[in-house]
Amino acid sequence: MSSTVFIAGNAPNSSPLAGRLINHYLDAGRKVVTASFSETREIPDNDDSGLLTAYTWVPGSSLSPRNILLQSLRDQGEAENSFLIYTAGKTGEPFHTASSASIQRLLDQKVKSYLFFWKELVGHYVNRRKGRLSVILHSEPGTLRDPINAGTYGMFRALITSSLQAYQQEPFRMGLFESESEDLEGYINHVLTIMAEASWEENMIYPFPEKTGLFTLSGKRRGTRP
Repeated sequence: MSSTVFIAGNAPNSSPLAGRLINHYLDAGRKVVTASFSETREIPDNDDSGLLTAYTWVPGSSLSPRNILLQSLRDQGEAENSFLIYTAGKTGEPFHTASSASIQRLLDQKVKSYLFFWKELVGHYVNRRKGRLSVILHSEPGTLRDPINAGTYGMFRALITSSLQAYQQEPFRMGLFESESEDLEGYINHVLTIMAEASWEENMIYPFPEKTGLFTLSGKRRGTRP
């Protein structure tokens, strides 16, 4: 039986990163479970094997992430690798003219939703005591100039970097990947290449493009401590 990969984030059609990651694991014959805010099941072109299972993630709900993980565990079994994908939003209306309703919707999706899902994922792996829990952050150039996008993105990044420190003694592995590059294919390849390395270090931040320096060893991917 193929092992399961869990991927939470925006739906494949609205998040190219999620779509590329899903396709990679489907091509490898892995079972993939996704959770997204889309109410329709979006199926990649190569999903002709029944390996993909999709759940709807209810924005702002504290119960939705827990229910999704429990249902996935019952139906698909344990997931050795789990990903939480967070992408910064597009710059929209000016901050001072944004309606209270639009701000509330953004807070529900970009703050409450991700905080609750992260809490459930961390709790799951603390209890499981093994596996890999990875966060993929992405912001397109210019998106963080918007105060609301910058604030919500910065809050979530701070939550993850603090978690890397708080759970560094746990037996499961955590990692944070981040990029402001438009090269999404290169970014996903960067993530997958690092995870495939036997020396993949836990609780590290791996930026893309990789930062190199005078003392960087050739061919050695290095992360930084939070």
